[in-house]
Amino acid sequence: MAITYDLLTQEEQDDTVIEFLRAQQLDHFTHALNLARYKDMLATLPDGGATNYKDFSGNAITWKQRVQILHDETVDRIAEVETIITATEKTAPVGVARANALRRIKPPVKVV
Repeated sequence: MAITYDLLTQEEQDDTVIEFLRAQQLDHFTHALNLARYKDMLATLPDGGATNYKDFSGNAITWKQRVQILHDETVDRIAEVETIITATEKTAPVGVARANALRRIKPPVKVV
């Protein structure tokens, strides 16, 4: 069912899409930071050690195994977010409309 957004201005629609897209980019950025951190940890953490953690089945695992799970989940989440960003870009405003929407949702920082 198609809905006519007669109560939303084009600017409001643009702002909403840009705000959502910005949030997805921030989500991707933080996942990328985590992925780099997990890769570094996996390269330096020793094998073995205390099994103070549990996997999804309730089995005892080590911290390194837990980090591997976090790494793998993050790889999957990055792929999901990239798909969402790609789909959202198709509906996002471009050019001046994009710049104006970004300015409205994130005003410039005032230097005092």
